[in-house]
Amino acid sequence: MAFSDKTHVVSYTNMSSAPPLGARASCPRVWGLLSSRAGCPRSQGILAGLFLLASTPFCPAQTPPQIVVQPQDQFACTGNDATFSVQATGSQPLVFFWFDNGSPVTGGVNSTPTGSSLTLFNVQLTDDGSDIYVVVTNHFGVTNSVDAFLHVSDPPQIISDPSDTTTPLGGFITFNVSAGPGPLVYSWWFQGMQLTNNLRTFGADTPNLAIMNAQLSDAGYYHAEVSNSCVLVDSLPARCYVGNPPNILGQPVNVLAPFQVPVQFHVSASGTPLSYQWYRNDVPIPFANSATLAISSATRQPVGIYHVVVFSPSGASVSDRVHLQVNLTYEGTILPRQEATDFLDALTNALRTITLPPTVITHGVPLLVSTIGATKQSWESNRCGVPPSHSMWLDYLSPRTESVKASTEGSSFPTVLAVYDTNLVQLACDVHSGYGGSSLLSFSALGRTDYLICVDGVSGTSGIARVAVGEVIRNVHYNPALSNGAFSFEMAGPYWYTTTLHSSTNAVQPSALWATQMVIQASTQDYVARFTNYNVRLDHQRFYNTAVNTNSAPP
Repeated sequence: MAFSDKTHVVSYTNMSSAPPLGARASCPRVWGLLSSRAGCPRSQGILAGLFLLASTPFCPAQTPPQIVVQPQDQFACTGNDATFSVQATGSQPLVFFWFDNGSPVTGGVNSTPTGSSLTLFNVQLTDDGSDIYVVVTNHFGVTNSVDAFLHVSDPPQIISDPSDTTTPLGGFITFNVSAGPGPLVYSWWFQGMQLTNNLRTFGADTPNLAIMNAQLSDAGYYHAEVSNSCVLVDSLPARCYVGNPPNILGQPVNVLAPFQVPVQFHVSASGTPLSYQWYRNDVPIPFANSATLAISSATRQPVGIYHVVVFSPSGASVSDRVHLQVNLTYEGTILPRQEATDFLDALTNALRTITLPPTVITHGVPLLVSTIGATKQSWESNRCGVPPSHSMWLDYLSPRTESVKASTEGSSFPTVLAVYDTNLVQLACDVHSGYGGSSLLSFSALGRTDYLICVDGVSGTSGIARVAVGEVIRNVHYNPALSNGAFSFEMAGPYWYTTTLHSSTNAVQPSALWATQMVIQASTQDYVARFTNYNVRLDHQRFYNTAVNTNSAPP
């Protein structure tokens, strides 16, 4: 049987639970010890051993469905999910039927007695404009929702980046960027500050930026920020030289430093007199006004992208942008790390202006890297439904065949993490299984095999990423020679956070009931600690896990 309401049609093949439309269901009878006359029965009860007849007939309300919250238009990016929902009232049971462009939809539907939702998974541009509605029925009627539409957008793509330019003092500075598909929102940035239109600056919110009456202070890096409802992407930075600039003879170079060692960047230039201003992530560094920038200790705080502007009375010149990254070795901690390395590895190709091989991330040795200013390649696709924006690629050589844990716990921004083989086949990805919006995943690795690790930001974010590949509990050893046996292992964890080792005799026991065995307090170094259980034979069903408290910090 079928019924129609305007252009929406629903077919029923089993009418056992729903009478034909137009027929009113009879009031249900309540049978008891005494029968009632025809029509609605009278309810009955027992009081002091006497049968009493109530005077009010029992007739439930006969209410057709009514939609109280209509489905709304949804906006989604390619590869993401979109969810439509509805709420209704009326006599139970309510039945919900969803339609996509007039065709019934059954997958992705989740219904409750008073509401229902439809989730469309992994939407694509071909789904743009889909007409979604829902039909709600019960024994007493039917109603249709309003039509809601799906709007699908592609992440913006930079078609052409702004180019370096040189302008005389008092001249015009112009930059252009091309991006698509539209509609797009544009914002120009200079030295870490968002530009606004004023008496000298025009087009700060358009693809074309112009600055009049150029001054020495206008020399530096400019870039465009382009966004739509999906994601934000940055253009490549472009240099602006002003006047007759000094000639830079020696550029600063990239540095991958061991943890807590001193670091220096240096520039050499011709001309006199010269003055300098160093920048980190395009933000001026206070009192950094000499040819050499000295960093006393390579820790989390100074990681980033550096450049310097060299001034002379007649012009200003801008250096290359270079990375400082930190390899977190375990020197000076409880136990030495056999996988730790102090070798200077090649830096990542995160910035398209840096054309070096990928950074090598060592098993068990966390790496601090900056994704600020990083871009994406045209061939990159979504990771866990997140469009690429500021991707950082690392090379990992597995030392043995095992299940390997990778995480971004301790990063300064919400991340998406993915693992690929060398053919760029994705093996695993995660968005926010870790603490504080970080990523945490495991993958099966073969011994002496290369894998590619990619970290990116969610919704176009970037920042300082802390990437670690390797197990937290490792080097497990059992010694049966002792009377009750001895079971030992190493526990490795991230610096800056308190890490707790828990144990249980039941792997499915609620986490709150697991006993605390060891607490590693927050410090400014990573750690490796050894735990030994000398009572294994009497405690042979014990399970262990670790928990990282990201709300902690070293004193």
